[in-house]
Amino acid sequence: MESAAARKGSEAHPNEQLPSAPERPKIVATITSRWDFPLGACIVHTSHEVVLVEDDGGVRRAVGRILQGSGYKVDAYESAEALLDLLQGSALRDSCCCLVCDVRLPGISGFELHRRLSEQGPIPPWIFITAHDEPAVQRQAERDGAAYLLKPFEGRALLQLVARSTHAARA
Repeated sequence: MESAAARKGSEAHPNEQLPSAPERPKIVATITSRWDFPLGACIVHTSHEVVLVEDDGGVRRAVGRILQGSGYKVDAYESAEALLDLLQGSALRDSCCCLVCDVRLPGISGFELHRRLSEQGPIPPWIFITAHDEPAVQRQAERDGAAYLLKPFEGRALLQLVARSTHAARA
């Protein structure tokens, strides 16, 4: 049996034991955020899946952690080609509530990925992310009906856009 000290660090007495599974109380809690989101909470049902396409590994991991920490299931890809290879010509699954995609990717761009997937069938709401603040990029995102987020961004800004996209997809 694992000791509480091993699990909690130095906060617990070294001889203190965790209760066995039958002794643990059932916890029912409502989790709220310290941020005000237009749709209420930042924690969502895990059935909501966000597809993330980002070539920068550090950004991909950080964005993935932000989304997973808020209850989203995240499928992350390092390139548009990786996602297209997985799909093999089929449309995105119905469980995908939102797609977060970098604009500038090696090979196929985020805009080209959007075009190709929209030709294959219905696509979820998109959020384009980019470090390049160019009016033409923003206009193209707007023409594609997508949200636009400039890097670096705060996690709560991304979560607000994903929450709005999720709400719009269900409405």
